[in-house]
Amino acid sequence: MSKLEYEYWFPTVIAYSYNKLNEAYRKELVEHCYNIEKKTKPGGGNWLTQSKPYNTIDTYDPLKDEKFFDLNSWIIDSANQFNKKKVTAKESWFNIYRDNNYQEFHYHPSSYLSAIYVLEDDNGTDILFRQPYKDEIDGSINVTYKSEQGKLLLFRSYIEHAVIKKNNKNRITLAYNFIQT
Repeated sequence: MSKLEYEYWFPTVIAYSYNKLNEAYRKELVEHCYNIEKKTKPGGGNWLTQSKPYNTIDTYDPLKDEKFFDLNSWIIDSANQFNKKKVTAKESWFNIYRDNNYQEFHYHPSSYLSAIYVLEDDNGTDILFRQPYKDEIDGSINVTYKSEQGKLLLFRSYIEHAVIKKNNKNRITLAYNFIQT
């Protein structure tokens, strides 16, 4: 029997970076998110879990809010650096996780690239990514990233991701979807 030679052609890349915001600016954005929550109905109602976080999918877009301008600019620049071809931010929203909130595995259809920015998280909740191609040869692999304040994760939108249950302290993330232009 001849020996099999293996070549790996389609790796999945996840990039991360840190932007430790000026603490006064970070706190201002955190407070701004809580104020928006008080007057904006939650969005994204198509989830299976009953313990979903508050989010502003289709109800409020941080890309259109001048308070987020500096952070949005850095995230958009990072997305363009990651992709190497120009991408345009299509939409964004934020999530507020409280005790026992989590997010089941999902992906972002109709987008090319996605991003998660951790605005606030003192407990380091895990963000899981699932291998996009599952078969009997490679099996199914989950990759875990610790959620840290100031951390940005960039990944192709077809990659399924989830957030494990949040315990005790609140966690705020901003999410972005990009298209290639």
